[in-house]
Amino acid sequence: MLVTAATFGGVTSAQAAPTGASPMRYPGNCSLHTDYTGALAICRGGTGQVRAVTRCDENNRPDYNRYGAWVRPGAFSVAACDSGDRSFSRGYHTR
Repeated sequence: MLVTAATFGGVTSAQAAPTGASPMRYPGNCSLHTDYTGALAICRGGTGQVRAVTRCDENNRPDYNRYGAWVRPGAFSVAACDSGDRSFSRGYHTR
């Protein structure tokens, strides 16, 4: 989940939201499991979606990102590096 406030012509994005609009809901009770091959994320409550993310190190080559599928609470999202590459900087995104 990324929260920002942008200003457009003197009106912030929060002010531009219609009145009475329901707030966005996000997954809750999330956990991340990691090892040298990647990351696994699961949320056990709330609404919305989660996905696992990892940065991968390929020896003598540029690093790259891997993203798991967006899934609903109760399902696993897996981000895995290619065989032989090592995972680092692991986490998850919510929406």
